[in-house]
Amino acid sequence: MSVRSLRRLLIAGAAGFIGSNFVRLLRTTRPDVEITVLDKLTYAGNLANLAEFEGQLGYRFVQGDICDEKVVRSLAKEVDGIVNFAAETHVDRSLMDPFNFIETDVRGTAVLCEAAREFRHEVFLLVSTDEVYGEVFGLTVRSRNIGSQFGASLKSILGGELKGMTKALVDSRHEVMERMVAEAEAKGANAVIAMRFDTSEMGPNWTEICAYGTATKVHKA
Repeated sequence: MSVRSLRRLLIAGAAGFIGSNFVRLLRTTRPDVEITVLDKLTYAGNLANLAEFEGQLGYRFVQGDICDEKVVRSLAKEVDGIVNFAAETHVDRSLMDPFNFIETDVRGTAVLCEAAREFRHEVFLLVSTDEVYGEVFGLTVRSRNIGSQFGASLKSILGGELKGMTKALVDSRHEVMERMVAEAEAKGANAVIAMRFDTSEMGPNWTEICAYGTATKVHKA
């Protein structure tokens, strides 16, 4: 099996929170990889997120739009692969300005794909939103096995209660995760892409764990 050895990457939309942390990870773990960041610096982009890399060897920032074919082609011909974080986000914003979403999330992605094809890149990685990927499912699951008197145990670490409390929490989280996967599969999804837990006291003697997740159906390329 061949192993890819990418030396130069174009990272679009990397001035946002997720993209800038991806750049940070690469600079830490793969300092040999040259990085070019392309970002329009809209509401989601903040150049301060990348300030620590300014002036470093193997890093440069270009302010521009992924919909600009000339700019994208000029940068794509210098790299081995593209990672795209650039996207319009939040459903409420898409209702206010749907054409802007189509322009960036669809046409902009197509411009990047075409450049990757033209310059024979080995890798094109799209890190995007449900506006691009399609239908997602919201999931809410509650634990079944945290019983009475557990709420009182949360308030005390005496008499060995802390160990029992920790075990009950771990067991309940495992139960919730298994049920969330089952619920996602029942809805036709094959991937849970986000999950968070809440531990809530329902009364003086009752505590439950709620898990909130997002699932989607991922198709093989």
